[in-house]
Amino acid sequence: MQSAAQSARAAERAAKKYMGSVRWRRKFGDVSQLAAVDAQRAYLSVANSRIQIEGRRLTDTVALFVALGGGWGNREEPKPSEL
Repeated sequence: MQSAAQSARAAERAAKKYMGSVRWRRKFGDVSQLAAVDAQRAYLSVANSRIQIEGRRLTDTVALFVALGGGWGNREEPKPSEL
């Protein structure tokens, strides 16, 4: 899962760099508005995928903690008279 997150971050960086390049070229009239919007769409899609991958990784980490004995949320606090 870690390598998937690293790959997703690398893909996001590449898409962001491409989007910046297309926006710069759009500023000088080298590409159409459609190309600029498509580059932004691609970047946002890759960014969304990265967020989902990292969310799954965090969810899996929590599930591992619970499987290893978590249960700290179900524990009752001692009453003051028991202290």
